[in-house]
Amino acid sequence: MHVRGSPGHCRRRHERRQTHRGPGARGVHGRRQWERCHRATRTPRLHGRAPANPLRSLSNDSAYIVSVLDSIKGPIVLVGHSYGGSVISSAAAGNPRVKSLVYVSALMPDKGESAAAPAARFPSASATATTSIPYRAAGVCGTDVYIRPDGFHEVFAADLPQSTTKLMAATQRLAGEATFSEKAKVAGNQVSPLHAFPRSVFHGRCCP
Repeated sequence: MHVRGSPGHCRRRHERRQTHRGPGARGVHGRRQWERCHRATRTPRLHGRAPANPLRSLSNDSAYIVSVLDSIKGPIVLVGHSYGGSVISSAAAGNPRVKSLVYVSALMPDKGESAAAPAARFPSASATATTSIPYRAAGVCGTDVYIRPDGFHEVFAADLPQSTTKLMAATQRLAGEATFSEKAKVAGNQVSPLHAFPRSVFHGRCCP
């Protein structure tokens, strides 16, 4: 099952649905939601969920998704967008029920590579569109990263109206710096089949 970020593709999948039960699709986002695709894939054949990505660090976020997968029965297709690609690669490790990984304009770091590494090799406007703010929570201090409102539309959601992206920029969830700096312990090519839909399919520019 391929779950794409384009609502048109999702609608066509929805129209071709079968009556028998099939795998569960789990969409893991970076910062963007899967609302339209999730609605289109709620069928008797497919049971979709889009768990929230904590956006604290790769190990923390992957562990959380692993706990979500443990609560699911049957075969699983994991779908990741943006930083979510790094998360599904790690979360799928050693889980025989994960039958496929789908990367939708997503990062797919190799073992020992951080999420920031591909972005460094392929510079984009997103490198200058972010800013950092310190945080304190339960005695823990750190730094969060967010996309500046004036650059949000261009680098993250250029396929949407600016009226929509203004709201998205104001309500975006901040990501801990460790989400980009922590190195992956496994590579995503451990699961077959693997499907990747690059940025050229879409219009956002956040992923190289």
